[in-house]
Amino acid sequence: MKNTVGNSTCKPTNMPVHLTGIFMTLSVSGMLTSALGNSLIFLAVYKARSLRTPANYLLMSLSFASLLFIPVLASYAVSLTKTKCDALIPTLCQWTSLVDFALFCVVMAHLAVISLDRLLAIKSMRYQDLVTKNRTKALIIFIWIIGTLEAVFPNILQVLIDSRRGTTLLELFRGCIQNNRIPGKKTVAMVVPHFLFLMSLAVFVPSGIMLVTHAWIFKISTEQNRRIRAVQDAMGLRRLSEIRAAKTVAIIVFSALACFTPLLVVKFIITFEPPLGKRLDPSIFNVKYILFPSLKILTLLAICVNPLIYALKSRPFKEVFKRIFQNVRISFSKGNDFEPKTRKLGDACTPN
Repeated sequence: MKNTVGNSTCKPTNMPVHLTGIFMTLSVSGMLTSALGNSLIFLAVYKARSLRTPANYLLMSLSFASLLFIPVLASYAVSLTKTKCDALIPTLCQWTSLVDFALFCVVMAHLAVISLDRLLAIKSMRYQDLVTKNRTKALIIFIWIIGTLEAVFPNILQVLIDSRRGTTLLELFRGCIQNNRIPGKKTVAMVVPHFLFLMSLAVFVPSGIMLVTHAWIFKISTEQNRRIRAVQDAMGLRRLSEIRAAKTVAIIVFSALACFTPLLVVKFIITFEPPLGKRLDPSIFNVKYILFPSLKILTLLAICVNPLIYALKSRPFKEVFKRIFQNVRISFSKGNDFEPKTRKLGDACTPN
């Protein structure tokens, strides 16, 4: 059956119902997990003054970015119920993929800055003087501005280069998980340099910073761990605490990279091995409609739960979470009395 969108004739692609059901389930699970987990992080920082540190401000900003992925997942879920012939799909995919790419750039920048923050905390004795709350807040604003500019850069390039290459470049970065476009081989070849430049800004540079930073941290921790434990002075104990915090950061950084990598590999396969004609062979069809949507949703799920993983690995956050759940349990055990007993959570917490 053919539908007409504008002046063109559209042939919808029929997707297996079970795949749509799986993608919808994963999307809804991601939205619920992100809403619950990241809200809990904000509640913990609100309740405990000792958690209001520059490092945790970066974590809260990362949590806020994860919360903003909820409307992205919701839009993708809506697109799963539509075909590319639906009149809503072009606009929905355009704005959703723009927000998706912007948040991805913001998350990658956050992970790079958090890694540098942990390295500075280990190496510099003047960390608390250099990294203040006001400077961290200004840095967070700068990260969000840079991420937004990176997201709209393809649109800027579209204006600077000719319309045909600009449209092809946008097709490589825009699209819903089941309505993404794969340009032909001849058209993709014209925009490969621009594509690699944008991927370098959004992916390769932040990833390189993370890898080098944590390799440096690992070297420092290996050299100084034994000596710090032997000395047991106040400065040594502080550095040992910072090394432990850096190891926790390494978990979320490398788990994020592990989830991003398969999706990026598929993206590069689509870019450098596109179909020769308009028709998709079975392998490209599976990549476009099965592998790419699966990896995309799993990547978004990883982004949504990453801040929660860090919080659950952090002793101060676990202390606050425990007290929050204790207060909630006490309030419900009183029946109709919903007034929770408040405690000074900030005094009971220790720094990272």
